[in-house]
Amino acid sequence: LDDGTANLRASVTVLGDIDVIDTVRFRLLGPSGRQVGSGSGRLDSGEAVWQWTGKVKRWDVGQPHLYHLRIELRNKQGGLLDSAETSLGFRKVTTDGPKILLNGKDLVVRGFLTWGYYPPHLAPAPDPERFRGQLRYFRDCGYNLIKFCLWLPPQELLDIVDEEGMLAWVEYPTWHPK
Repeated sequence: LDDGTANLRASVTVLGDIDVIDTVRFRLLGPSGRQVGSGSGRLDSGEAVWQWTGKVKRWDVGQPHLYHLRIELRNKQGGLLDSAETSLGFRKVTTDGPKILLNGKDLVVRGFLTWGYYPPHLAPAPDPERFRGQLRYFRDCGYNLIKFCLWLPPQELLDIVDEEGMLAWVEYPTWHPK
C-alpha cells in the first residue's frame, strides 16, 4: 500500500453439489459505489479464486474508505444460485520499534472499554443505531478505539466500527481453570 496500490485475493470454497455451479462472479465497488474491479471464474476442486490489483483510497481512523465485494454463484443459464457481500478497507499496520504505524503514520491509540452492558438487557444486545451513536460520541471526544471486554460482538457491530472509522480490539472471554 505504500504507493496507494493494493492487492486483493478473494477465494470461494463451495461444499456440496458443485456440478450445478457454472460460474463464480466477483464484483468490487469503491467507496463511491462505482465498480472498480470485476471478474469471474470456474470452480476448480470446489474453489474459485479472483485476484485484483488497483489504486485505492486507504481506510484510516476518521476516514473510513470502505470497499464492497459481492460474490455470486451462477448456474449454466446465468441464474443466481447464491451470493454473499462483505465490506473491507485497505490499510497497512506496521511497527517501528515501540511505535505502531497505520498507513505509515504514528498511531496513538486512545481507547474506551465496553462490557456490552446495555440496560435494560442483561446480555450484550445493543440496538445498532444506539451503538453507532455511542461510537460517534466517543470519537467526538477524541477516542479512536473501542475495546470489547470479555464479550464477542456480533459482526454487525464490528461493521459499524469500520464504517465509523474507528479501531476495534476484541478481548476473547476466556478463563483458564487451574
